Amino acid sequence: MTLSEKAAINRINSEAQSGVWPLRSQKLRIMGKGSLSEAKVEPRLPDELREVMTVDQAAQYLGVSPDNLYKYLSEGKVPAFKLGNRWRLKKTTLDRWMERQSQTRDGKTARRANEARPQ
Repeated sequence: MTLSEKAAINRINSEAQSGVWPLRSQKLRIMGKGSLSEAKVEPRLPDELREVMTVDQAAQYLGVSPDNLYKYLSEGKVPAFKLGNRWRLKKTTLDRWMERQSQTRDGKTARRANEARPQ
């Protein structure tokens, strides 16, 4: 890689870090073999804007360990789909599922409290 190519890559990285481009400098991938004309920048969305998440991202979002999430996925407790052989989870689907779960839990808790009350 020539000195001018290294300078161009450093400029791209500094622009990415300063927010000029919507990507992360760590995820900047240079394709090709030494020729800057072959360099391609792969834009990345911030994690909070992603609709489809990996297991690690979803586990962090849900506040559980990835191992527990894999267990829940294999038991069919959490809505997800497989892309190839990897699990993927849609953020909006998880949000709706969590809302339904909290409503179901609230209903069961209220019903149990009413049943436990002396008459």
